[in-house]
Amino acid sequence: MTNDAVSSSAEDVADNRASKIGRPLANNIGRDDVPNLVSDLASLLTQPIGGDSVSALPQDRHLRRLAALMAIRAAADDLATAAAFDAAKHGAMYPAIGEAAGITRQAARVRWPGLADLARKAQIRANNPDPGATKATPEEEF
Repeated sequence: MTNDAVSSSAEDVADNRASKIGRPLANNIGRDDVPNLVSDLASLLTQPIGGDSVSALPQDRHLRRLAALMAIRAAADDLATAAAFDAAKHGAMYPAIGEAAGITRQAARVRWPGLADLARKAQIRANNPDPGATKATPEEEF
């Protein structure tokens, strides 16, 4: 199966899933929907391709599925980290980031150290769009 075929198949699965849940897939995917979507993706990633033997042992198919799920988990973790940093760069603090990630603010702080500094800098930039405009002249400092 080519990458285009996998992409097309993934889109078909997404379209089918969206019609089943009665709303656009991109809008408000519930946590209950995600395991089914990930399972569908893992199935697509582990379908026999090219020279694969159709008579592969069941354990081989399950091992390929496990490998695919672990790759999905790693990719999702990387994307979550990027999203947490992006949220912090736009002013989100640990309580909001933790809530969005389904963890406590303390767990978010442990998982993504340094976000508070990014958030503070973003808030400063938002409150002071022209940093040079608020610097006091030497005469005003005294």
